[in-house]
Amino acid sequence: MLAEEGFSIEKELANMEHCFVATYGSGKPVIFILAEYDDALGDLSQVADLAELKPEVQGGNGHGCGHNLLGTGALAGAVGIKDYMEENKLAGTIKLLVVLQKKVGMEKPLWQEMACLMKSMWRYLGIQWILVEHGQSVV
Repeated sequence: MLAEEGFSIEKELANMEHCFVATYGSGKPVIFILAEYDDALGDLSQVADLAELKPEVQGGNGHGCGHNLLGTGALAGAVGIKDYMEENKLAGTIKLLVVLQKKVGMEKPLWQEMACLMKSMWRYLGIQWILVEHGQSVV
């Protein structure tokens, strides 16, 4: 989809199979968007469109923490910004970093380490804006 929207894709960023950067445009401002997603987590299987707990597969994998929505929202945001830039003939570069958020025990997630690196290097990379979204569980 991103290639169809005019983004160039750099695959296997940092030798990570499921990590890539999609870039659109050129010049400034440089807008960096984090598109985090995760693999399905154990014991979270759920029948779609049902507000009560009902596993599709007992003990099966599923999404329950919202990471299945983060990548989609970031992708929609990147394409929306691109469309706005085109319609208004604006210069600028969009960089969408798509990274798999692995949850392994209590270790710090990879994206947090990457975000710290990006924060320390943002000037070096020429980034003017960084957009990150993250949901919060509500009980």
